[in-house]
Parts: sequence; structure tokens; C-alpha cells
Amino acid sequence: MPLPRLACFAGRSVRSLEHALNMNAGNFPGEVAKRIDADVLAFEASKVTEASVVSTGTNGKTTTNNLIASCMERAGHDVFCNRAGSNLEAGIITALLDSRTAPFALLECDEMYTRFVTPKLKPKIFNLINLFEGDQIYRFGTMDRIYDAIAQALNDLPAASLIVVNGDDPNCQAVLERVTAPHPVISFGIKDAAPDDGADAFEGARCPVCGAELDEDDYHLRHYSQLGRWSCPSCKSAAPALDVIASNIREVPGGFLIDIAGSTEQLGGRDFAVSDVLVPCTGLYMVYNLLAVRIATALLGCPAKVFRDVVATFDPKNGRLQEYAVGGRAIMTNMAKNPVGFNQNIHMALKYPEPYAVAFLMDDMVECNGDYSWVDGIEFSMLHPAVEAGVPVFYGGEIADPLDRALSAAQITAERADTVADVLAKLADGGSRKLFVIANYHALERVCAELDRLQATTKQS
Repeated sequence: MPLPRLACFAGRSVRSLEHALNMNAGNFPGEVAKRIDADVLAFEASKVTEASVVSTGTNGKTTTNNLIASCMERAGHDVFCNRAGSNLEAGIITALLDSRTAPFALLECDEMYTRFVTPKLKPKIFNLINLFEGDQIYRFGTMDRIYDAIAQALNDLPAASLIVVNGDDPNCQAVLERVTAPHPVISFGIKDAAPDDGADAFEGARCPVCGAELDEDDYHLRHYSQLGRWSCPSCKSAAPALDVIASNIREVPGGFLIDIAGSTEQLGGRDFAVSDVLVPCTGLYMVYNLLAVRIATALLGCPAKVFRDVVATFDPKNGRLQEYAVGGRAIMTNMAKNPVGFNQNIHMALKYPEPYAVAFLMDDMVECNGDYSWVDGIEFSMLHPAVEAGVPVFYGGEIADPLDRALSAAQITAERADTVADVLAKLADGGSRKLFVIANYHALERVCAELDRLQATTKQS
């Protein structure tokens, strides 16, 4: 048996065993295959008959990737996809282990691993959706390491590969400044003001051209964190013109309605327009995600109606914006792994029009090496009006002390609860309040497993 086929066979065998043991087959089957053949991913890429799409970025790559996959499946296509979020090279290998072929592979990839994955996959579309400093500094020391890694990945793409990039993010533009290979580029962003523009803290950014520090005064429109329309006072460079835009953003119960417009001459004048898209989330980050989804799916031949329908009814089933019902109580989970993510989730909860409670659960992030000072950047003070109005706030998990410190510093009264069951036991309201559970990546899997059990027990009783 040729080496790559042996590697795939071994990986599939390990994956089948993990499934039989009710284990999540994430990175390990791919790691086994990779140990047998270090280039097995290049072999697997041949199973994709039409196009691969790679999505990367700090926040939202799992949601973006899975929405693209759901759109293409609804349009009648078979796909490969690492839906569970295993986004290192081994996890991507696992997603492609099947012996079948498929026209499309929709794959999210960790930012630093893009330089290993893209030369083997040769994706036709590369999505760069955002880059936030809070999540990167404690992992890699400097943003420059991230810029260089992604730029290397883009330089290794085939010349015809399309780069789809967040034009409102100067950190993403810093990557493009380091790309020397010519590629077609589509920039997306938000036109005009949107609800809650600039409502959370400015994370800080540098001009991607000259490296000068940008501050809030250097934006004529800031949506959140460093995302918006900036201009550099030092070198006079500015945010790029946008090819595809979200506009006419209107708040509706539980989310937004948006219009998407734009066309690109370099792609034969292809039109990306679609109006009245229901965004089932009150965080502006989801609008950015959907712009990347619209561009990729349109280029892959997904009809606008399918895109609109899938987005409006999207059920992720991976803990991101996932809905549960336990004992008559509505519960929604979402992931946050940096201050920007936590802040956007807090914004989302604050907009809920009916009684609710919020729980922040965080387990050990080994890559932090015990340094959780970044938690102090979470704007828990935004919860003041809600707490004064009687909204209960809980915190807990393996790493509860930093949350306790930051909540106390913000003068937010919160109660310790390490599990969802603990939270539910302390909520003596008969299930009338919706519970928002905001968990970091390391806590989310066990939170969802706990909620699956609680929900199943409720249905049986």
C-alpha cells in the first residue's frame, strides 16, 4: 500500500475507534496519519475536485467556516469541513480522511498554521476575517509573528488564489503589506454607522504601512475595537476602498437586518448584492463574518436565496451561539477567548429585551502560562445598569480568580458557580430568565457536554 494511502487508512481507523468510544475525533487521527506520511495533507487535497476555502482570523473563523459549509450543502453540494473547530494541520487532515471525493473543502485554520496548510491545500479562496491583539500577544509574543506567518501562507498560494480580507481591520492590512506575490484581493467591511459603533474599548492598532500608532482620533468611523475606517496622520495612508459592504444595518428582535452590496472588476464584475439578510445575533462581529461567507459562497455558486435562508436559520451545534432548553429555561452558549470576544458577548446579552442572567466560565488556558492579566481588559463595567436592574451575574471554572478580580474591579456583584448546574441551582426564578453562558474555548466543550446531559434529562422527565 502506498505511504499516503496507508496514512489515511491508519487515521480513519483511529477516528472510527474514537467515534466508537464517543470521543471527539479532532486532531489525533490526523496526527497519526501525519506521523506515517508528513505530506499526507497534500495527498488528501486531491480529493477536492473543485475548490478549497481556508478561513482564518482571531474571532469567528469557526462560525464563518461552518456557515460556508452549510450554504454549500443546502445548495446541494457534498463538502469536507472541520466543523468541530480542530484547526491545526492534524485537525484539517482528520476532516479530509474519508476515502470519498467532494467538490468543496471548507476548512478553518489556526493563524500560525496557515503557513503549513496552504502550500499543501492550495485553496482557491483564503478568508482573513480579523486579527485581535489580545488573543495573539500571550500566544506568540508579538503581532509581527502573526503577520509574517500569514503573509508567508499567502505568498505560497497559487497566483490565481483569491484573498478575501477584512478591509476595516488595520491588522489584516498589515498582513497584506507583507505579501509580495500578486493575488486578486476582495476587501469587505461595514459602510456608514452601525448600532453600537465604538461602544467597546479601543484595543489599539498600528498603521499597516508605516507602523505609527493609531488612536481613536485617527478613525472617522469605528465599529468596535480597532475595526473601522482609519487614516494615518504620519504617512497619510488610509483604510482601503471596500469591494463588498454591509449597509443599512437595522436592529430587529434578536439580531440585525443588513443589506450586502458590491461587485469586483477583477472577477468579471460579479455581483454580491443581497438585501434584507437576517443576522441572528446582536453582535457586529457576525456582520463581518457574513460578509466573508457571502463572498465565498457567491464565488462557489451558491444562490443568494440559499445564503439568506441558511444564515437566518443557522444552528451551529458547536457551542457558538447554540440554544438549549433545560427545565423550561432558554440557555444560549457562546465562546470568548479574548477581551474583544467577551465584550461583544456582553453587548449581545445587554440587548436582550426580556429577563436574563449571565455566566462567565473559564478553564485553564495552558498557552497563557498562568498570565491572565488580559482578563482585566474585559469591560465588565458595561454590566452596571443591568446588575442594578436585577440581572444576576455568575463566574467560575478552573480559572475563576482572574474573573473575580476583574468583576470586583468593575464593581460588579457576581456569584461563584463553576458549572452550569451550579448556576441553575442558584437561579431561583422558575426558569423565567434566559441564561447566557459565555465560556472560553477550554471550558466550552465541557459546558456543552453538561448542557446536552441536562437537556436530555429534562426531555425524559
